[in-house]
Amino acid sequence: MSKKVRLTAKEVKNMINMFRSTDEENHHIAFQIVENCDIEKSVDAIIILHKFSNINPSIWKKEAPKTIKYLEANDILLPNGANSSQILTMPAVFGKLLKVKADKSIMQEFIRFHNEYLVSIMTSWGYPTDEFTVEIKLKENVQ
Repeated sequence: MSKKVRLTAKEVKNMINMFRSTDEENHHIAFQIVENCDIEKSVDAIIILHKFSNINPSIWKKEAPKTIKYLEANDILLPNGANSSQILTMPAVFGKLLKVKADKSIMQEFIRFHNEYLVSIMTSWGYPTDEFTVEIKLKENVQ
């Protein structure tokens, strides 16, 4: 039996790209990686994947049932109807990452994806996003 692994920040970044692609096979492979990782040790990464994958929660429930069951049982995602789980707000995602004591590199990926989201929102509102930079970094040696 192979040892289950913890998902890294680099893998999260790559898997987000897989989930966001139009190729359904990429989605299937990414879901298989999620289902076969060490879910308990990768919960911080999975929270980010769930939030930023742009995949409907009902599809998550169908394609990654073991993972969603774990998240719901541990109050990370709450059941919302028969075929889906809630979509977490950004503050809720941040709170869940703090609750599970997310790895610093995973938190940095959350911040990066959150910045990407903020820029897309500002662009849709007509702000000239090419005229500013949004940068948030975690301080070193913060516990």
